[in-house]
Amino acid sequence: FRSTELNGLQQSDLREWMQTINEPAFRGSQLFTHFHKHGQTDLSYITGFGEALRKKVAANGRVDGAEIIRTLPAKNGRSIKYGLRLSDDRIVEAVFMRYPTHNTLCISTQVGCAMGCAFCASTKDGLIRNLRTGEMTAQVYATERASGETIQNLVLMGIGEPLQNYTNTVAALRILHDPDGKGMSYRNISLSTCGIVPNMRRLAEEDMPINLVISLHAANDRKRREIMPIAEHYTIQEVIAAADDYFEKTGRRISYEYTLIPGVNDTENDLKELIQLLKGRQAHVNLIAYHPIKEYQKTRPDATALQRFSARLNAGGIRTTVRKSIGLEEQGACGQLRAQENRRQEVQYGNSDKNR
Repeated sequence: FRSTELNGLQQSDLREWMQTINEPAFRGSQLFTHFHKHGQTDLSYITGFGEALRKKVAANGRVDGAEIIRTLPAKNGRSIKYGLRLSDDRIVEAVFMRYPTHNTLCISTQVGCAMGCAFCASTKDGLIRNLRTGEMTAQVYATERASGETIQNLVLMGIGEPLQNYTNTVAALRILHDPDGKGMSYRNISLSTCGIVPNMRRLAEEDMPINLVISLHAANDRKRREIMPIAEHYTIQEVIAAADDYFEKTGRRISYEYTLIPGVNDTENDLKELIQLLKGRQAHVNLIAYHPIKEYQKTRPDATALQRFSARLNAGGIRTTVRKSIGLEEQGACGQLRAQENRRQEVQYGNSDKNR
């Protein structure tokens, strides 16, 4: 690759880059608008740029895009899962979700994932690489083009652990927030982490008040270690303390994801421990029904059990909502569409994602 990823640069950096190729800084702002206001990744045409300047830019920098190659619409019309191919043929996922008042997109931050959570399909092939900044923003623009709709809200809950790809993730969010680009409010952005404590504390200092979501899934360390290897490095109390610090610094209430898995974390004792852990905090629980994957042979909780668990949490003083299904009946769990596409390509080309 040519060394500089142009659509991964902040506007100020893009202005400086233009000067390194002996062009005026304002051209960098024009290029930033091309990428992030108009959602373009093609350098063959840029408003206000002549042919010679376009060729000069293309010769000295590169653009990392994301091409939609698979589309999986929900039967209820409320959501679409996209498989996106990156410049090195790696596959990631994004999910477009329609709500009555807004549209939300869930994007990926890594190709694969190193976290190893037992119930998650995204991590089964391990981590391939981090996404670059431009590859993250490109998911937003590719989805808007494909759907013909504007995305108001963003969640970083797709493939990968955002805080393991810290620098590129923060850069992408700053770009998406820039008023000369998409101008997305930080309050409309949510980032989900399994609890990388040092980077949670680092994020609290960024002056970037996004919504922090903690993948908790168990209320004691012993059980959490059984399903989430990250718990070997950071205790629940360390994660909670970092989350409390984030709330103090940003004023943003913390959300805790709790995937209910029958026979694993749905007992009466689990319920009592979760209430004790979160009571008195500015916290909200997103209760999620486990979506079965072939690598983790557990059953999906029935609706009654889910509602009962939620009601008990609310009665215990913990604000809780049950995450409603967005209608992706097949390949609905994060990472399943990517895995399916990788298998299809392996059969077609005799070349797996691991060695491509």
